[in-house]
Amino acid sequence: MIPNHQNPHQIPGAARERSLAPSIGDLFEYRGGSYRCNAWLCPAEQPKPDPSWSAAIDALLFETAFQREGVRFRYCLREEATHVAGSGVCGCIAEIGRIQVTGRVDWSETVLRDAEAAAVALGRSRRIVG
Repeated sequence: MIPNHQNPHQIPGAARERSLAPSIGDLFEYRGGSYRCNAWLCPAEQPKPDPSWSAAIDALLFETAFQREGVRFRYCLREEATHVAGSGVCGCIAEIGRIQVTGRVDWSETVLRDAEAAAVALGRSRRIVG
């Protein structure tokens, strides 16, 4: 782990919900647990009604998606994120304003670039979580 003495992801006085999401590979604390950031998330919008098969599938996926406190999430790009997906002993979906970045995984630059590329691909897909 690489220590992170200043947390650039939480700016004092800034609106918590608009804080910049941590980088892929950043380590963070959330509700007493330690996690690694592996994806960026935001609330999913309900699909617009449409008679096409793809719209019907989108609606079905939305209705059956994982919910936390009544909110369904989708993968997004870092700039859009309000939450992150974390992995550790178990996984989490954490609001960006409620996490504390503590460092970064000790991975090679190649592995970190690959992990970020995978997260960006997921974000561009805008897939529903769950």
